[in-house]
Amino acid sequence: MRICLLLFILLPSHTTLHATTKRQKTVPPRKAVQAPTTNPAPITKTTPRPVAASNTQTNNISTTSPQMKESIYHATYPFSLPALPYAYNALEPHIDERTMNIHHNKHHQGYVDNLNKALKDHPTLHKKTLFELLSNLSALPASIRDAVRNHGGGHFNHSLFWRMMAPNALQAPTGTLAKKIKQTFGSFEAFQEQFNKAAKSVFGSGWAWLVTDSNGNLRVIATHNQDSPVSNEQIPLLGLDVWEHAYYLKYQNQRSSYIDAWWHVINWPQVASYYEQATRK
Repeated sequence: MRICLLLFILLPSHTTLHATTKRQKTVPPRKAVQAPTTNPAPITKTTPRPVAASNTQTNNISTTSPQMKESIYHATYPFSLPALPYAYNALEPHIDERTMNIHHNKHHQGYVDNLNKALKDHPTLHKKTLFELLSNLSALPASIRDAVRNHGGGHFNHSLFWRMMAPNALQAPTGTLAKKIKQTFGSFEAFQEQFNKAAKSVFGSGWAWLVTDSNGNLRVIATHNQDSPVSNEQIPLLGLDVWEHAYYLKYQNQRSSYIDAWWHVINWPQVASYYEQATRK
């Protein structure tokens, strides 16, 4: 009796053995989760702006001796900030004095300074005019090409921009240019509409332009950043800066209001003079 009782105590029950056996069974490892096999979304890359090929003479615009009289076409290193042809408040109320002051003394001066800095260690380029540099960007050293494109373009574009505006301005062109605009676009109002559309369509920063070639053909175009029409073998006649620094203090995010106001300060005699010079045979 004592032996049986001792065995009963020492030996585990059938139920206990069964439970222990269950606990000792090896649990198979879970299968690893497979990564999706679909391709990841492609990374969008910005397409570089095309560089005009050197020595290309399409539209018969000379890259060595432009027939334009404006001094910026003939300027060489070191470049300097041109004086405004009117007071900073002269274009009020359409373009405010504070904007003109900052735009000219800070932004334009910055383009001049950075252009000179880029060209400083390249004496072989010091005798090249800014027109020649911008017309042959692909011929420039790669290390300064973008700087000349951006800061040289900014200096060139703004030097013309100040001259394309004037206080007490005419509201429309006259003479040969007026006739050519009507012939090309159908009417002055149709030209305005197309120009406004180009100015409003610029995403971010850039310019809207009325340009010509040496044959007198007119086109409305838009360029990004400080790209200049002369880099695409076109002569700018009229340009509107739609960078926010050109209007934000007065018009904030209302670019359309700025564009409408700008039409009241266009120096049409100057624009007509550019057209005459560009198409002179």
